[in-house]
Amino acid sequence: MACNAYPTGYTIRDRSPPRHEEKQNVSSVSIDTAACDRSPACPAKRVCPRNAIVAVPGGVYPGANGYTVRDELCVGCGICARVCPGGAVNLG
Repeated sequence: MACNAYPTGYTIRDRSPPRHEEKQNVSSVSIDTAACDRSPACPAKRVCPRNAIVAVPGGVYPGANGYTVRDELCVGCGICARVCPGGAVNLG
């Protein structure tokens, strides 16, 4: 199947993200607290298909103390790393 949103020669299958239930070959996902801007509207948290990125408890607003990844929920799809504006999400 072709689409105008994709470059010539690509199909939807070539560019589709991994299915949410498929565990990828990623040993760990972490968030660099120095690079994280601690925004309450964290784009990485918003796009995670498994809701694996959560705010660290406490602080005056959600995310004030940063974010962490719940390993038991994360499938390593990498969507969060692609949208993080500060490059704080690290796939290992």
